[in-house]
Amino acid sequence: MAEGGGTYATCRLRGAATAGIYQQEGRQPPAWLAYVSVENAEVTAKRAEQMGATIISDVRELEAIGRIAVLADPNGGVFALWEPTGMAGLEIVNDPGAFCLTQLNTANPQAAQGFYRELFGWNISEEAGADAPYWGVYVGDAVNAGMMPNPNPGADNWLLYFTAIKPLEQSVMT
Repeated sequence: MAEGGGTYATCRLRGAATAGIYQQEGRQPPAWLAYVSVENAEVTAKRAEQMGATIISDVRELEAIGRIAVLADPNGGVFALWEPTGMAGLEIVNDPGAFCLTQLNTANPQAAQGFYRELFGWNISEEAGADAPYWGVYVGDAVNAGMMPNPNPGADNWLLYFTAIKPLEQSVMT
């Protein structure tokens, strides 16, 4: 059970947490929600609000595993802050059937880059060789997400990717 009586289930792959599913209340359409781990959800939410974000859901405790707040960035991209208290987050990523990448589709890449750089300290750089403008979001040396111009007009959105098949083994043709 989650706060408010809704149902929450942890999706597991080989026993490791790889996603979560929550029964929504109200008329919000179903969607995956991108989480960003932070040291203090209340401080980060307040700072984001001062930078033009909208707080959709105030910070709340989730069954002693963490604290969450849901926000919309200044361009409308909805994301969540995650302050771990008992669960760090996903236990498995990048394997077939597991989460592998988050991507922000945005009408204003420059504004979005400025917001997320300032809020989280992300290093965002344009990826060379991409067919269209695409930016990698790095935490340290690891690419942690991507960003591109929104292919569909409307509110910005975070898109989550899951690996669907096992990578094919390379073969050499002679």
